[in-house]
Amino acid sequence: HTLLDLRGSIPSFIDVSKGNCPDNKALDLITIEPGAFYVMDKAHVDFHRLNNIDDGKGFFVVRFKKNIAFTRIASKNFQPNKGVMLDQVGRLSGCVGRKKYPNKIRKVVFHDNERNKTFTFMTNNLFKKHGF
Repeated sequence: HTLLDLRGSIPSFIDVSKGNCPDNKALDLITIEPGAFYVMDKAHVDFHRLNNIDDGKGFFVVRFKKNIAFTRIASKNFQPNKGVMLDQVGRLSGCVGRKKYPNKIRKVVFHDNERNKTFTFMTNNLFKKHGF
C-alpha cells in the first residue's frame, strides 16, 4: 500500500502487509490531508472509510460498483465519444450506503475511445463551478 505525494518523488506512506490483508484497511493507517485526492480501485468501496476521507476534507475517486444504490439529484449529459458521457450528483440510497455515507456524491461515466471501454467513477469532489 503506497501513498504518493505528487509534489515529490518519494512516497509519503508505505505499508507492506500480508497478501490476505484487504486493501481498504490501509486507509485506517493514513492521515487524511485536506485537499488531497485519494484515487483507488473499486475494491476500496467502503463507505465508512470514504466518509472519513470526506470528514478530513480530502477527496476520493473510486470506481463505482454496479450494485451500489444511487439516487440522482442533478445531472449533466455530454456528447457521446467525447470522454465524459454523464455527470450526476446524488445520494447513496441503499440502507448501508446511506447510513455510512450520508453526503452528496458525484457519479461520472467516462468512455475510453482507444480501448472502447466505459468506466464509472464516484467522488466527493462536487465541483461547485459546474452547478452542483
